[in-house]
Amino acid sequence: MLALLFIPFVGMHLSSEINWSNTDFAIATIVLYGAGIAYEVIRTIGITPRQRLFTGIALALALCVCWVELAVGVFGTPFAGS
Repeated sequence: MLALLFIPFVGMHLSSEINWSNTDFAIATIVLYGAGIAYEVIRTIGITPRQRLFTGIALALALCVCWVELAVGVFGTPFAGS
């Protein structure tokens, strides 16, 4: 998960269009680790592999929607800062 945070970090040094603050990195860390912990909890519950797969996919989609909303404000919620 730490490797995902290096993408914007490196991008900030290569381009002036990416401008993350320490708060942005902290929120991204919380979102990524929260999704990872949620998946581990779901994985250990003892559900069938098929249910685990679909739950993992749903969790990954929720993570992507949250990430995109926080990044660019696609849906216009107050969390996006727009």
